[in-house]
Amino acid sequence: MARLREHGLRRSVGVPGLFATAYGNVGSSIYYALGLVAAMKQDAALASIATLGFASHVQTEVITAARQAGVGEVLSRSAFTMQLADILTRS
Repeated sequence: MARLREHGLRRSVGVPGLFATAYGNVGSSIYYALGLVAAMKQDAALASIATLGFASHVQTEVITAARQAGVGEVLSRSAFTMQLADILTRS
């Protein structure tokens, strides 16, 4: 925290910041990310955080695993791309 003040930065986390923090192309590490989501859903303080995942429509095993892990909404990559503006403006 001192370092943030030292450089004049401020701590601000809003929806875009959370999205930027949580989003990443995890590739073959997807199962680590799904484990994290499953752990979040088991923690009362974190369970209400909205989760969204996307994968290629042919990656049916990833889509199934995401749903089983508790990802709130799972989309194909093309649906995610088409709905991105709406996703980012949800409240």
